[in-house]
Amino acid sequence: MDKYVKRVAKLIADQTKWTPEIHPEPLVPTKPKPAILDKKPLIVISAHPQQRHIVNEIKFSLDINFDVWCTIDELNEFGSLESLTSYSNNLPTIPEGSESSLSESYKAIARQIVQSKRPVSLPAADATSESRRLTRMVSQLSTISQISSLTPDKMDKLKQFETKVTDARVVIVLASESYFRSRTSRQHVYYCEHRKNMILVRCDKCSLPSWFSMLMADELPLSVSDTNYLESIKSRIKRVLDPSSKANDKEMQESKVAYLVNYMKKNLPVLDTCVYVLGSTKSLDSRTEEICKAIGVELAKLKNVTLVTNGFNGTSDIVARAFFEAKEKEEFVGNRKSEFQSSVVHILPLKDSQMITNKCRQNPDGSFEPVSYGQTLFLGESLKEREKAVARILNTCILIGGGTEDAYEAQEFIWNDHYVIPVISSGGAASGQFGVPFKIFESPVGVQEEDRKNLIDKEASSEEVAKSVVKIIITVKKCIASYKTEVNNSNKSTKKSMKKKKPQEKLDVASANAVACESQQTDNSPDKVLPVVDIDVNAARSVKHYGKWKKVQRLITFSRHC
Repeated sequence: MDKYVKRVAKLIADQTKWTPEIHPEPLVPTKPKPAILDKKPLIVISAHPQQRHIVNEIKFSLDINFDVWCTIDELNEFGSLESLTSYSNNLPTIPEGSESSLSESYKAIARQIVQSKRPVSLPAADATSESRRLTRMVSQLSTISQISSLTPDKMDKLKQFETKVTDARVVIVLASESYFRSRTSRQHVYYCEHRKNMILVRCDKCSLPSWFSMLMADELPLSVSDTNYLESIKSRIKRVLDPSSKANDKEMQESKVAYLVNYMKKNLPVLDTCVYVLGSTKSLDSRTEEICKAIGVELAKLKNVTLVTNGFNGTSDIVARAFFEAKEKEEFVGNRKSEFQSSVVHILPLKDSQMITNKCRQNPDGSFEPVSYGQTLFLGESLKEREKAVARILNTCILIGGGTEDAYEAQEFIWNDHYVIPVISSGGAASGQFGVPFKIFESPVGVQEEDRKNLIDKEASSEEVAKSVVKIIITVKKCIASYKTEVNNSNKSTKKSMKKKKPQEKLDVASANAVACESQQTDNSPDKVLPVVDIDVNAARSVKHYGKWKKVQRLITFSRHC
């Protein structure tokens, strides 16, 4: 035992002999860590991988004063597009019946995926599991994003994006054609809406889809074609981060729209009788032109209808002229609630910065001239203000053909839960182009199958299409009137159940027997009217309601005089 003790002591002595002498250094007060307020503000960039060079330019210009993070920064961790591009163009075709056999190219791709970082949301790989049978899938390397369910990696990236946006002060959106086609990019824009200050930078000259215009309508875009766009981005960020400045653009815009809506209520006839029409402003084919004229003539058979247009040339002008001429022949003067005595009303803004002299009569200073027939109502200071107000107050719209702007305006109606009746056979936005929402093709309740087919059939005559359009309008107006009546009656019953002694509102039915008798009318009846339900609050207030004791008092007073 002593032998082992001596051996251990010797080893300890040897180690101590070579241990260097340590002199404790005097304690130096360390500098306090910078406060969290000194941290650089975070800027998030939402971009498509094809805009990587623009992202690098923006990062380089902002790197000194800001912490910049982009959605394509982490792409390499999950197998970037660049790392697989060399294989994407040379993938051999998988022969039918031999899907389980892998070529060398597929094996190389598989090795890259296995060796890459595994997403957190995926469970640990099971080494004992059998290999899956190879199946055909839509290419994930396509420059056009496919509509498919979110994979675990995309879920991880989306969560990371949401986390970054939460901490960010500003979000920069690099808009391009490839960006608009990406489903992930659309999710980014939807998530950032109303949450963060956004700066829109356009990377090419492609037209904006309607969904993007709706979300970014209030943003003034910058363009990379401008040589000073980087300085413009810096100035925008500086304005947003300046604590002494406060922007209320969105609140001001909403206040403007509310004011314009009230202005329209005062200066338009009964709103439920208004039908809005829009569509192509370019030269039309002969069939579409005949359909426009037939719709105008057929609408003129409705006694209490008011046709409202955007004041542009093309389809809306052709429909309105045919309608106006037919009304003049009948020499019919409707019972209007305002100063407007015409059955045709054109709504134009006072001015707009964009020159569109090919669509309407516009002066060099951007102001618009009144239309030569009917009444012209000037509303708002831009086309966008006009479109927002019109789509919010009018509940029925006819869409014939149309381009990008018409698709945007139709989507405004849809977003306000209003009805759009598309003449699908006329093509353009009415047939589903330019990103119009699918909801416009959903038939309202009560629409006959034959009328719906006439809007699709290119062989249908213009008279058949026009009659179907008017039938659908009457059906839509009946649904709206029925719903308003139901809501009003429900409110009345609720008030009675709560025993509130408030004056009941009087229903003023503009066309008393319209809803009940419309089904008995024939298609060629000259007395067709649109059902309208209007709650006349002022009339209700003038009605006197007496309580029980008031009635007794009146009876005693009457007896004394007798």
